[in-house]
Amino acid sequence: MQTLKGSLRMGPYSSGCDFGFHIELHDVNSRMRVLYVTLTPEQFGTMMANRHIEVNYEIIDKDFNLLGGEAQNKTEVVVVKGTNGFDKGFKAKARRALKKFEVDGWYARSGDIDNYKNYSYVGDETHIAVVFFRTVPPK
Repeated sequence: MQTLKGSLRMGPYSSGCDFGFHIELHDVNSRMRVLYVTLTPEQFGTMMANRHIEVNYEIIDKDFNLLGGEAQNKTEVVVVKGTNGFDKGFKAKARRALKKFEVDGWYARSGDIDNYKNYSYVGDETHIAVVFFRTVPPK
């Protein structure tokens, strides 16, 4: 059995008319969220009074083999030729240009090609700074 180092976070949340507290457990090395628990204010009060409570929880079951692995990130400049960020069809060209960087488990942060602050223009090329992430399995 492998012992992993985790980070436990707790805090209030609100969405619309709902209010409560959430508890999250994250693996420190891979930065993966492992467990997510939502508590109503009544459940939270009962728990703080050192009493047993039953809760609904969500186990994040994607890629459990990566738990304890190393989270990595890098920034790459993706070049889209012959267009600028405002042309029709630009985003489709940008997504195609991302594909050559999404290898060996790397994936792009989805909002980077939508954020014009990441753009620079050189001649007829648009350069986009994109952050890529991956998790390397534990050894």
